[in-house]
Amino acid sequence: MNLVCWVYGAEFDDAVAEFAETVAPKPPPAIQAIKRSAAIATRTSLEEGIAYDRQQFEPLLSTEEHREGVRPYVEDDYESTFDGRWLGLQVEFTRVPR
Repeated sequence: MNLVCWVYGAEFDDAVAEFAETVAPKPPPAIQAIKRSAAIATRTSLEEGIAYDRQQFEPLLSTEEHREGVRPYVEDDYESTFDGRWLGLQVEFTRVPR
């Protein structure tokens, strides 16, 4: 009869909450573009998917969020913080070994 397709373990709620906490401070336009690109990728060829990604992400490179997000890395200013204006959150930058 297959009434149940999947049973989630007890850790599922914690994993979902942890994932949501990592996505929440991200810029909504970028998250929306990622979701659209992922959906398109399942229905198109690789070439069409790449073209769609380029179309989605090029406009994001000119946003204030992008400029502020990459500034600490360009200027080696890893003590900076970026206030996500969409949620009033503060994101701290940490140095990533190269």
